[in-house]
Amino acid sequence: MRLLKAENISVEINGLNIIQGVSLEIHQGERVALLGSNGIGKTTFLKVLTGKLPYAEGTISRG
Repeated sequence: MRLLKAENISVEINGLNIIQGVSLEIHQGERVALLGSNGIGKTTFLKVLTGKLPYAEGTISRG
């Protein structure tokens, strides 16, 4: 069963493109790790997935 699907997510903050074209699909029972260098947008992407930040493009569906 799919829990979360994010397709082609892009985030812009103060005119700066922070995230562009990121997709993710998580299914029940899966473990997911978000890895990357400092300042690359990991926390921003998590905030978008939880609804704490808006995104400029793409779709997010839960369930």
